[in-house]
Amino acid sequence: MDDFHQQGLYQEALDTQYLALKVLNLAPPSELENLDAQIVNEITLIDTYLAQHSIDSLYDSNDLEDEQILLLLDILTSLWITAYLLSDEDVVQWASVKMCSLCLEHGRCEQSAFAYILYGFVCVNRLNEFKKADEFGKVALKIADNYPNLALRGKVYFMYGLTICHWSNHLSFSTKSFRQSYQFSCQAGDWTYASYAAVNIISNLIIEGLPFTDVLTEANKYLSFLKEKNEESTKSFFIPGAYVPLLHLMDKCDSHNSFNCDVFNEQEHQLYAKDSPIIQAWYYYAKIRALYLIGLYDEALAIIEHIHIIPMGVPGQIKTPEAFFYSCLVLLAKPETYLDSSKYQDMFKHMFERLKTWSDSCEDNFLHKVKLIEAELASLNNQPFYEVFDLYHQAIELAKAADYKLIEALANELLANYLVKQSKLEYVMHHQQISQTIYNHLSVNVKAANSSLPNDEIPVLTSNSSIEVSTSSIALNSMMQAANVLSEEMVIDKLMNKLIAIVMEFSGASKVALLLKKNSKWWVENIGILNEPNFQFEPLPYSKSTDIPASVIRYVIRTQSMALIGNVSVDSVFTNDPYIEKHQPKSILCLPLIYKNRINSIVYLENELTTDAFGQNHLDMLNLLIGQMAISIENSVLYSQMEEKVVARTNDLEESLKQLKQTQNHLVESEKMASLGRLVAGVAHELNTPLGVSVTASSNLLELIEQLRVAFEAQTLTRKEFVSSIANINQAGSIVYRNLNRAAELVANFKLVAVDTSNDEEREINLKEYLTDLVSSLSPALKKGHHTIQIDCSDDLVIKVDPGVIAHIFTNLILNSLIHGFEDTQEGQITITAELEGSKLRVDFQDNGKGMTKEVQSKIFEPFYTTKRGAGGSGLGMNIVYNLIVQKLKGTISCHSEVGNGTKFTILSNL
Repeated sequence: MDDFHQQGLYQEALDTQYLALKVLNLAPPSELENLDAQIVNEITLIDTYLAQHSIDSLYDSNDLEDEQILLLLDILTSLWITAYLLSDEDVVQWASVKMCSLCLEHGRCEQSAFAYILYGFVCVNRLNEFKKADEFGKVALKIADNYPNLALRGKVYFMYGLTICHWSNHLSFSTKSFRQSYQFSCQAGDWTYASYAAVNIISNLIIEGLPFTDVLTEANKYLSFLKEKNEESTKSFFIPGAYVPLLHLMDKCDSHNSFNCDVFNEQEHQLYAKDSPIIQAWYYYAKIRALYLIGLYDEALAIIEHIHIIPMGVPGQIKTPEAFFYSCLVLLAKPETYLDSSKYQDMFKHMFERLKTWSDSCEDNFLHKVKLIEAELASLNNQPFYEVFDLYHQAIELAKAADYKLIEALANELLANYLVKQSKLEYVMHHQQISQTIYNHLSVNVKAANSSLPNDEIPVLTSNSSIEVSTSSIALNSMMQAANVLSEEMVIDKLMNKLIAIVMEFSGASKVALLLKKNSKWWVENIGILNEPNFQFEPLPYSKSTDIPASVIRYVIRTQSMALIGNVSVDSVFTNDPYIEKHQPKSILCLPLIYKNRINSIVYLENELTTDAFGQNHLDMLNLLIGQMAISIENSVLYSQMEEKVVARTNDLEESLKQLKQTQNHLVESEKMASLGRLVAGVAHELNTPLGVSVTASSNLLELIEQLRVAFEAQTLTRKEFVSSIANINQAGSIVYRNLNRAAELVANFKLVAVDTSNDEEREINLKEYLTDLVSSLSPALKKGHHTIQIDCSDDLVIKVDPGVIAHIFTNLILNSLIHGFEDTQEGQITITAELEGSKLRVDFQDNGKGMTKEVQSKIFEPFYTTKRGAGGSGLGMNIVYNLIVQKLKGTISCHSEVGNGTKFTILSNL
């Protein structure tokens, strides 16, 4: 198969593999009527298995030794890579699930590692279960490492890096996996997978944004190796998808709009790749990125027409989100085309939604891309400046934190372009310089000749103004960091303190007050005064406050607009305000914070020393903060209200739970008393027989004695009569003795059970003797039919336990069998087997009754569940058993039953 792959004869390889499957009596996909239904069935079988086993436990499965199954797995492994190279997604998924289900059914072997890595691929590409995929991937690596098969390890590490790792982990971990695959494959002489690993190492390094001179050095080493070992992989993937795109970014191709160079002809490659989606996908993914980065958006739109080929050609690979990311940016860079085309809008929506889904699974790889697209979209939709700026800032910080240098440079460049459009030229140079510095560090030389920022729009700076720009930029970044601080705070009191401190820092105010609306009234919630960190303030309605001018606040509330007074003593209509007359502040600024077209808070600032203290720069800064302040206040108020509701709801739930527990306790006690009552009634009924016989026999005895006395006194007593009377008296006495002895035994047994069920103290008991006494006390219930109980237990098995617990458990189990299991039979058999297993006591309680359905079995330990509701059953008996075993004996109980074959309970308890 490797020869076919290296020669690019993929269809010939597939035909051979199908024939091999038929020889082994497995119908190939070509002969299956509904392949997707087959895939679904296999996935269902796998899910059924996983419902009972953890993924990690697959490592400990039994060894697979069936030679035919092992051969099947070998063929399916080869079939998978052939189908993948042919971009036949259905066959790829069928081979994946088939291998996995075979390994789950028959056990673990070397190929299980590849089977589980392939099922991880299905979890990614079909099920969108990225966490499960990573779990399968990691157990596959663990299994592969357990075998000395280097070729297998090369395949498994390659597949983990190619289709699984990056959906849950930083891309650098995928690169690391490729490097390990390359090493294993080279050691094994598997040049096919060694070449695949080398191609993807270079592709990943470009995406990560490592210095391209270093990447090119490594790529040149691989190039000579690949030409010798796998020319097909070199021609199809390495040169068009990794090597030439790298040269293009470094401005080493013939032109900016083409990949043509000494080692590659673009037109010839397109003809060569026209029938191979996987080869096309590698080319298109690299091309869309290159065209966007140099600003050739029209040419990039032509590539977007083929974007659907990428997820089809390279399913599960990082190249799909990379291509989607740059495609979204291309569409937003051509707003007139994007906005006028429903087709492009649908494409954008699909790609952007997928990126957001992937970012939920792995923020490191995708969230910075999502934020940058959101920033470009917000810019296109003319959203408020501070919102757009914040999105760009988030994209920059996220890319920087994840060490995606190329995206960090691009985000700074796009932010600089946006600032030019917004005439914020004083901030442009800062971000443009950062962008160019990173591009230079990466050797992205193509950007130097294709800067997207027009030269005539870059502000010309003098030596003095450069300092101002730098200072402004630093202030702007500090302000955005402050906005992030506000966005992260949810507790209202802490938020107000932070907000006041931030506003005071950026505005130079000597006093800052924050007002919130509560119950239709505006309250002064907090006040900060410069150089008075310990200033104490109690919230009160603003109309009653002596710390702010009420007239200014009324004006802002009425007009919903800002009040800016540069010189309060000269140009203010508020000079008659009592607060202003008394304190005579120099400058005042009062800002309404508007959220969803309504004022949710007001910020009041004053400076007591300087007139015109709040200039345009301060207003610009505060305007950027206002949106975040309004959102943060709204969120914190909602959070505070939610907390209050949660506390109230929690209190209600606790009270309800308390009442429920009380009710449950009453019901449990009632059930215990009912059980005891049934026991007492049974014993009383049983006592009636011996006592009745004793009464009758004693009456007869008295008559015999009286007859003997009369005859004796009359001197008519003969010897024969005397002997007969003595015999009758002896017989009557024996009857009385035997029956009274039986009654005494019943009372003693009942007393033992009654005392034990009301006593919580532990003591040592002989288990067999105790169970025998307990069964004896239940004999009235047993005698209603011809039921028997057999106790199979060692005579010297002594345990230390609360006997009452044992009595409750086995009384309920026996009565459960009598009432439910033996409902339709008069000759029931119960067997109680007890033995020690190490430090655990195992008890099997088994009856030969009618058994139960799966539904009843699944609910048997639930409280209040009974099949005898109309016949007096409470549904608490087996729940009591369960709770006593779990809570008192610290053990477990399981139930196995089949309709018509009786029921078996197994109890395990630590002694």
